[in-house]
Amino acid sequence: MQPTRNLPLLHPVLLLFLLLVLTTPSFGDDSAAMSALLAALKPTPSGWSPTTAYCNWSGVSCSPSRYVTSITLSSKSLSGTLPSSISNLSSLATLSLQGNQLSGTIPAFPPSVQALYLDSNNFTSVTSLAGLTNLQTLSITQNINLAPWSLPSSLSASSSLAKIYAGSSNLVGTIPDFLGSLQSLAELRLSYNNLTGALPGSFSGSSIQFLWLNNQVGAGLSGGISVLSSMQQLSQVWLQKNGFSGEIPDLSNCVNLFDLQLRDNSFTGLVPSSLLSMKNLLNVSLDNNKLQGPVPSSSGSMKLTYDGNRFCRNSSGPCDSQVMIMLQVAGGLGYPLTLADSWTGNDACGGWSFVGCQGTNVTSITLSKQGFNGTISPAFVNLTSLRTLLLNNNNLTGSIPQGLTSLPNLQVFDVSNNNLSGTVPVFPASVKFTSSGNPFLGKNITGDSGSGSGGNSSSPSGSSGGSKVSAGVIVGVVVGVLIVVLIMLFVSYKFLYVKRKHTKFSRVGNPELGLPATKTGAGMVNALNNGYAGVPSELQSQSSGDHSEFPVFDGGNVSIPIEVLRQVTNNFSDDNILGRGGFGVVYRGELHDGTKIAVKRMHAPDGKYSVETRLAGTFGYLAPEYAATGRVTTKVDVFAFGVVLMELITGRKALDDAFPDEKAHLVTWFRRVLINKENIPKAIDQTLNPDEETLESIIKVSELAGHCTAREPFQRPDMGHAVNMLVPLVEQWKPLRQEEDENEGIDLHMSLPQMVQGWHASEGTSSTFDNMSFSYTQVSIPPKPSGFPDSFSSSDCR
Repeated sequence: MQPTRNLPLLHPVLLLFLLLVLTTPSFGDDSAAMSALLAALKPTPSGWSPTTAYCNWSGVSCSPSRYVTSITLSSKSLSGTLPSSISNLSSLATLSLQGNQLSGTIPAFPPSVQALYLDSNNFTSVTSLAGLTNLQTLSITQNINLAPWSLPSSLSASSSLAKIYAGSSNLVGTIPDFLGSLQSLAELRLSYNNLTGALPGSFSGSSIQFLWLNNQVGAGLSGGISVLSSMQQLSQVWLQKNGFSGEIPDLSNCVNLFDLQLRDNSFTGLVPSSLLSMKNLLNVSLDNNKLQGPVPSSSGSMKLTYDGNRFCRNSSGPCDSQVMIMLQVAGGLGYPLTLADSWTGNDACGGWSFVGCQGTNVTSITLSKQGFNGTISPAFVNLTSLRTLLLNNNNLTGSIPQGLTSLPNLQVFDVSNNNLSGTVPVFPASVKFTSSGNPFLGKNITGDSGSGSGGNSSSPSGSSGGSKVSAGVIVGVVVGVLIVVLIMLFVSYKFLYVKRKHTKFSRVGNPELGLPATKTGAGMVNALNNGYAGVPSELQSQSSGDHSEFPVFDGGNVSIPIEVLRQVTNNFSDDNILGRGGFGVVYRGELHDGTKIAVKRMHAPDGKYSVETRLAGTFGYLAPEYAATGRVTTKVDVFAFGVVLMELITGRKALDDAFPDEKAHLVTWFRRVLINKENIPKAIDQTLNPDEETLESIIKVSELAGHCTAREPFQRPDMGHAVNMLVPLVEQWKPLRQEEDENEGIDLHMSLPQMVQGWHASEGTSSTFDNMSFSYTQVSIPPKPSGFPDSFSSSDCR
């Protein structure tokens, strides 16, 4: 047996060296992938050699540890393919191969890639674009040999993606919805492909600035383009040579838009006046569509082209009044292509399809079984010679305009087999009215019975007070109303919270009137501060008589005896007036525990206070569903707010018997005015005498008032939406001179958000707007104030 030998021990330094070799990545990890790329490219790129370190190759950049970070071989007349091993270049950030003749499959790339420039090659397929979480630019334009493909949903993980250039790359199918959710996406250029379908609704509010979707092969993209109106970052829009249809939306919020190409589509309807007054819009092409109405005229430096449309005249000038009425009828139906193709020229009795005339007057309109969508336009009311109106067997929705009952010559009216709803108007016995086949018509409807006797009335309105009202006063009142609404929404929740913590109280009689204190009486109160918790004890301490209980909550409002209200408002002193409305005066007050309140002392048109029956009728007119249900809801408030706006704009009362019946009801009359924007300047209070910029703001407020007073509650906007629309107008407006005394110390040079912040700071109160983002140019209104439970909704405000 041989003796055992002892193995020599390794020197510590040698042991450390071996350990480092085993645990440290070897230099040149990218050598295999770069060698494969070298072999795949033909001819060999200049400056590339297998005998030279790849980090020294022309167009190749490496990190200090010799990992490839960029490869730039653009326009080198290269052919060949890209090896799949390119995905092993773990530090590759930029790959620029555009302008060559590379073919085969586009391989997968490492997650490190930030920019891919593969355009103007001959690739035939795309393997995968998954896992590119750092990708910022994808350029694959001019790869006409690609097999039909779509942008993969895996790109939705590329949250930093800012630019997608994929024109002429054989894209098919619809535009992926996920593109609208990429918050960094600023440029989307997909021209000259085979895309179909509509613009994704997810584009609403996106950050896209450059949108190129023009020249799609075949049928092309279709549908409406209303989503563009909410894409406020847009700078350039190319939609030419597609199948888009419907109206051109109001793009006035897209203030950076300078180039709009809409030619060679199927757009119908009138060219929006707001489009022609956009200050930064330089190029607009509307050629070869089916646009209607008067010929548009641009101003300033705008280059506008519009040949090949359906305008009523060949030159500028107004259309015939009867033609404009018929176009309003078509507008209710969404300006269908069928009517745009037929209703051309400036004579509605000049051979228009579906239209019958006697002499020069339209006497019959037969639109049966045409598959039309939309609503029945109130403009029908202006066709006073109309005898026969057939709208049956379509897909019409909405209500039947009440004003149709007043058509003097109407004999036959058929709306059967549609999807109409609302109240069924009562027609004279001389009219053969058919409405069968509308399952929702006349059922469970709480709104009014139609849109009234619509039309084009444009008579100047009178002024109820005779005093001159400036545009500044209107804006100031609007600011005040907005702030009160915001505060009341917050306070309503606070009272709900109190209601849950305290015992319920029963009604008490109103000592002054001998009537129960109700939500429409003089005791309509809302706490304005954090002292709301003291309301029950304060009310109990001041109540008189034998009443041991006191009403704290009733339908969202507090009921308080008139004696208490007289005490806290110093007998409704003029010194405590906060504001005046069409149906009462609002006073400030403070209970003994410090709770600040606002009291609206309601009065009927004849000057008598707190007359319940008169108020019920008045509110029934202001908000139709109130008369049917007796409930005050947030949508009733929105309706009332719309009426206030109308009063401010026109200088008229909501109800004024001094006017003829067709004009006595402000809302009904003003709705007819809004049918045609051109009527608005004639309907506003002539003492305003607004300049052009102020008039634009008044028109926007007028349109808002129309939406707020929509027939159905669900059609009215939330107050938050109204605020979002009005705040920019308030921020733009500046007074001609400072009038501190007349405005009770309000700095009218400040924006609405700045004023709110200032008031809270001066009063030392806790702001209910802590979670709002205030700036000079924007205010963001959250769905609910800070601290509200998740279950809280707008209905809880009542």
